[in-house]
Amino acid sequence: MKTLHLACVATAILCLTACDKDKQVAEPAAVCAPAIDAHPKAAQVQAIIKRYTDVYFPGAVVAFKDANGYWQGATGYSQLETKTPMQACQLAYAHSVTKFYTANVVMLLSQEGKINLDAHLADYLPAEQLRKIPQSDRMTVRMLLNHTSGIQDYTEQTDFQNGALVNINNPAWFASFTPETFLSYIEGKDLLFEPGTDAQYSNCNYILLARIIERITGKSYAQVLQEKLFNPLGLRQTYYPRDLSGYDLPGSYLDVKGLQGQSVPMDFENVTATQKAFTQVTLGEDGIIAAPSDFVRFIESFALGRIVNSRSAEQMLAFPAPTTRDPRGHRFSYGLGVWNYAPQYGVEAYGHPGGLIGYANKLVYIPSTKTSLFASINCNADLSPTLNAKFEEMAGEVVRKLAE
Repeated sequence: MKTLHLACVATAILCLTACDKDKQVAEPAAVCAPAIDAHPKAAQVQAIIKRYTDVYFPGAVVAFKDANGYWQGATGYSQLETKTPMQACQLAYAHSVTKFYTANVVMLLSQEGKINLDAHLADYLPAEQLRKIPQSDRMTVRMLLNHTSGIQDYTEQTDFQNGALVNINNPAWFASFTPETFLSYIEGKDLLFEPGTDAQYSNCNYILLARIIERITGKSYAQVLQEKLFNPLGLRQTYYPRDLSGYDLPGSYLDVKGLQGQSVPMDFENVTATQKAFTQVTLGEDGIIAAPSDFVRFIESFALGRIVNSRSAEQMLAFPAPTTRDPRGHRFSYGLGVWNYAPQYGVEAYGHPGGLIGYANKLVYIPSTKTSLFASINCNADLSPTLNAKFEEMAGEVVRKLAE
């Protein structure tokens, strides 16, 4: 296999015009023009992401909005092979940030009286599907939302992990999956704990939530996203495609040495084709792509009460005491589709992380400064302890800087 080493990076700095804090984020400019002085914190944030990208990541993007306006910046490469600079106006993967969108749809349906969060799954899903999940008769919609169902995660199953690693350069293997294929990996598996007694992250919870959304509305998950979220919020650069060909996405890279437990120098392999194939067969727990400006607009809209009402938002942001039950090793404190970042970063913040084999991101809202933030790197963090730690460090530095 051909591998590439990250040696040096070129900086591409991009911006948007500032907008009033009471308005939604402005549309991105047609051309991403360098203007590092466009925001009082721009130079400091740019320096943070460049310092990490110079050593650890192929490329990185940060976009944020606060009282001083909107700014977006990038550093490193979108394509290592051609040394193409990363562009902050390129589309980005949501990955598990999609769960935050799914949760908002569920809460909107709850507000409409179409979903009872404390109803059992049998009220919304067919018996044939639920028979494959132990104790499903004791599980509620709320338990899916906050990961207290006890359902195992397909990504943690040895047979899935082995298949994924063997087929890391075989996009066709991933493209053959359906949501039910993912669920088949946890069929009949013992629960991690009795429903409602503990919490552990599981992608399968959100596949089931997407199926509930479809059965209640009689529409596809993609159509519901468009009608409930994308159109009302003016998210004109947000998509849920089942075919990612033709979309302007950065290249995706896997650190081969990281898989072997090594650290620097990184040994990046291009896994873009597999990344796309995997992303486009997910449901509810992954699959959205958007411009960084649209991600910022979405979490700002949530914080300003433009999506769900205050009662729903309060439920979503009711965070339990943090535990250590999280595959990434984070202290895990999760509301209804929302991640509590305070235990990780030491400042009040919430949102959702995301990642796959060749990409990782953070969507964050910082209440103290009313800052909406999206940050991403175009390489995998979960499979490399070094990259995982460094991405967490970078994100933490950016969050704390924007909280000042």
